Formats: sequence, C-alpha cells, structure tokens
Amino acid sequence: MSEAAAADATVDVAVFRVGGHLFGVEASQVRGSRPAGGDTAGVRDAETLLGFPASTQATTRQVLTIKGQPEDWELAVDAPLELRSLEAAAIHPLPDLVAARAGLRQLRALALVADGLMTLVDLRVAASGD
Repeated sequence: MSEAAAADATVDVAVFRVGGHLFGVEASQVRGSRPAGGDTAGVRDAETLLGFPASTQATTRQVLTIKGQPEDWELAVDAPLELRSLEAAAIHPLPDLVAARAGLRQLRALALVADGLMTLVDLRVAASGD
C-alpha cells in the first residue's frame, strides 16, 4: 500500500461507552446488536470485562454479539451504540511499556476523535477469558 493510500485508509469501528469512557471495537468482530431488555442470561458485562466498577446508574444498555471461536458470545454495553469510520492517522498504537503494564490483554490502541479519546479493544482476546 502506498503512503498516500495508507494516509486515506479508514477502519470501521463499533463505538460504545463504558463507565463514561469511549470505546471502539473493529466492526468486523461484531455480528450484531440488540437492546438489552429481557433475558440477559450468559451476557458478559463490559464494566467487568474492561476493569471498571459495576455501574450504579440506570442506563440504557445494548448487547453486542461478538464473533467468537468456536462460538459467538454477548457483551452488554451502555447505549448509544454507533458505527464510525476512523481515519488510520487518528489511531495510535500503545507504547510497548504501557501495553505490557496495562493488565488488559484486549487493549490495543487509542484514537483521537472529535468527542475525545477513544480506547480501541480487541474483543477476540477477551473471548478466551478475562
């Protein structure tokens, strides 16, 4: 890929909030979503997965269906949920030292977006255990 093409490249991400923080996961990892009403048996909680305390506020929740190996799994996140295209230039890999000490295997990069700092995660890693 040429430098010009790389500069124009975009990545589609599903964007959600956890504990008031903005997160994104590559859209190709998400099979679908649904409102979190009704049966939530077997649905993992994003706060627990990402190391946040359980929320005490009543929020509207969405459930993401994450593509898994060998099977899909579900993750409850705060609504709203949206699909965005991020410019590759806005995505910054974690420095090696930060990545090694983060304690969250699914943490991959940070992105500077119009509404703040977005943490990019790889939920395929989370599927193999917390």
